[in-house]
Amino acid sequence: MAALVDALSGARTLQAFRSRDFRLVWSGQTVSLIGNAAFLVAVGWKTLEITGSAGSLGIVLMAEGLAMLATLLIGGALADRYERRRLMILSDVARLGVVAALAVTDASGNLTFPLLIAFAVGVGLGDGFFHPAFGGIVPLVVEKPYIASANAMIGISRQLSFMIGPALAAGLYGLTGSATVFAFDAASFAISLLLLWLARPRGIEPEPGEGTIKEIVAGARYVASVPWLWVTILLAALVLMLVMAPLQALMPELVKENFDRGVGSYGLIFTFQAAGDHVARMTIRA
Repeated sequence: MAALVDALSGARTLQAFRSRDFRLVWSGQTVSLIGNAAFLVAVGWKTLEITGSAGSLGIVLMAEGLAMLATLLIGGALADRYERRRLMILSDVARLGVVAALAVTDASGNLTFPLLIAFAVGVGLGDGFFHPAFGGIVPLVVEKPYIASANAMIGISRQLSFMIGPALAAGLYGLTGSATVFAFDAASFAISLLLLWLARPRGIEPEPGEGTIKEIVAGARYVASVPWLWVTILLAALVLMLVMAPLQALMPELVKENFDRGVGSYGLIFTFQAAGDHVARMTIRA
């Protein structure tokens, strides 16, 4: 009986794959997420190679994060007024161009710390436009009864990407160098935008409003006027800045200097971390 329940539960989880459009969007984003996870590993180790300082990676990550925050509200307003698939494609095109330029610059031996920061900012700006559109496209590519299934599969995709991506980066970086990892991430954006181009999500009528700029300002004012919203955002930012960011920034130097290991070990740490997180989630659900 228990086996039957598990089988039925698994079948419900996969229901979203009945939709061709969801299969296309999900597949593209899975590949892109794997590329993004590999990118983070390559950026971390490359920054250490260029500067020799753990603090430098913190600057790169901060620049990318602030760039993403700068465009999130704009991306959200645009996603409510324009075709979300098109916004996602444009974001993928922009990030493809940025990361491809990074790969070429790195391969030519001309990559410097200021340039690395500039490329990170470019990726962050593209992320800020992409995420709101992606968050709103799921109901347009699956039927309402399958939205829970779609969200579950997106969550699984994210967990798997952070297991696969760092391991791939560890191998590619160790064998052929960082430029190959950046090129792989650029290729993942190309695959994502191609699959998005093939998808045909349902259209939506934009809600009447006062204009994109006024909506962005109104949204910012609303967040500022609701204490639990801005307190939650502030606390999340503090956790990222005081706990997660220092750990990620210090990790490359710790692996290299304290343990005398290379990029392979650095990448595998992230893979094992993601695997542990996945096991913990599965244990809690059980």
